[in-house]
Amino acid sequence: MPTQTVKMQGKTLKLTTPYSDKNILKVISATGSNFEVKKQGNVLLVQSVEVTTNVNYVYIPPKVIVQPSNTVARGRSAVLSSGAPTIKQQTWQIKKVDGKVVERKLIKEQIVQQGRDKVVALGQGTYRGEAQEILMVATAYSAEEPGIGTRTAMGTRVRYGVVAVDPKVIPLGTKLYIEGYGYAVAEDVGGKIKGNRIDVYFNTVKECYQWGRRVVKVYVLGKD
Repeated sequence: MPTQTVKMQGKTLKLTTPYSDKNILKVISATGSNFEVKKQGNVLLVQSVEVTTNVNYVYIPPKVIVQPSNTVARGRSAVLSSGAPTIKQQTWQIKKVDGKVVERKLIKEQIVQQGRDKVVALGQGTYRGEAQEILMVATAYSAEEPGIGTRTAMGTRVRYGVVAVDPKVIPLGTKLYIEGYGYAVAEDVGGKIKGNRIDVYFNTVKECYQWGRRVVKVYVLGKD
């Protein structure tokens, strides 16, 4: 009787059978829908197949809308409406062959909660519109300190309202509102300023000591 080679779950079996490979395929396939049978040359490859569905949720943060306020102190902000995230429900179909994921297919998506904008009032300002809110570590610096020049990376003079940033995070020329500091413009850079770090300029070292280093909310207002 002929011998048929079968590979299944990492094992190779040699079956002596009077049946042809086509009949063997029919027999194995008929054992259940959780098997997938392929013919590779003279070998029958039998793989276990599992198809499941998985539901997950995607949270999209609310837009941040800022507006000026004469009742909020300069350099301060007040949340007028905390907003709510948009929540999407996604249903995925997952196919595993021999225990390994070979396919993920999004078969259904729906919004289960419609988001609401977060509204923030900025003290003593004029900007009104959409903004990006970033949590950053802010350190004070001044031209009174040794090694600090009087010109920024953009060629402007240092002054209150100038900040140094990582241009990969905040492009130079971007207008900002920094909690506890007020309106500012990103005009300078620094060798140690990487990622979510920012240096805020003060005219005196005394003011720098008063500020020190702190975690603040930075509202990115964009460029003109």
